[in-house]
Amino acid sequence: VDFTTNDYLSLTRILALRTKSLQKLADAPNILGSGGSRLMVDGEAHAALEKRLAEFFNSPIALIFNSGYDANAGFFSCVPQPGDVIVYDEYMHASVHDGMKASRVEKARRIPFKTNSVDNLRRVLLGVRKMLKEKSAGTGGDTSSVFVSVEALYSMDGTIAPLTEICDTLEELFPAGNAYLIVDEAHSAGIYGPQGRGRVAQLALEHRVLVRLVTFGKALGATGAVLLTNELIRDYLIHHARSFIFTTSLSHSNIIAADASFDLLMDGTGERQSARMHRELEEVDGAWKGTTYWRELCTVQPDG
Repeated sequence: VDFTTNDYLSLTRILALRTKSLQKLADAPNILGSGGSRLMVDGEAHAALEKRLAEFFNSPIALIFNSGYDANAGFFSCVPQPGDVIVYDEYMHASVHDGMKASRVEKARRIPFKTNSVDNLRRVLLGVRKMLKEKSAGTGGDTSSVFVSVEALYSMDGTIAPLTEICDTLEELFPAGNAYLIVDEAHSAGIYGPQGRGRVAQLALEHRVLVRLVTFGKALGATGAVLLTNELIRDYLIHHARSFIFTTSLSHSNIIAADASFDLLMDGTGERQSARMHRELEEVDGAWKGTTYWRELCTVQPDG
């Protein structure tokens, strides 16, 4: 048992995934390369996987990136506009920080809050609301957007974000609907929710979250990532996200491997592996009672 890797479900060690991947490769018309940037070459395999993922995750639409880093950096560098505000959990991944730094949102409007603290988030958002109201005085109303960035499961300490309470807070303080939640599910997809759909799906929050990031390189044992969002955001990213435009897209073999991993989520293999993982976490936690050493090594923590 190894709790220090990202291969949470041990899918890379399961013969079924190898078998499915090799069969899909044998059947595919193209397996090498991708032909270029997705902006120029919209491969059929990429589009087909995006359609499948949108349906699987109950999302209007999906957009595949080469990595979770590229997806986060791409979104935060181009979607928030001058005058908007980004509020982020202090433990957010470096990709979010790099995206924010590359954005046109001024530094004073990029505001952290204490990790997983809904009370502190509320205080920060109240300050943001007051600031926006003062800025818009005499202008006929403020049109700024507020983007709130959290991880469903934090790789820093293995804690789980209170997503329902965060949604409630945003909707209470910004009833006009100009506050949007972006949830990074890099470490939670595959191990939480029905068939591994993640914490957002587990809590039935799909329609209260603007963007979800799911990566293929953790529990799924593949490469790449997908942003689950709406058509407007997707189209904007395709034409403005540098990490999407100025790079060759994932090869067909990468797409096929990810598709095979989702086969295992849909046939129940992922849920069985997840249940086993959680049982083993409980056993190890019981054996190491009274010490924090092993928890410091492991991203995923026992439910208790």
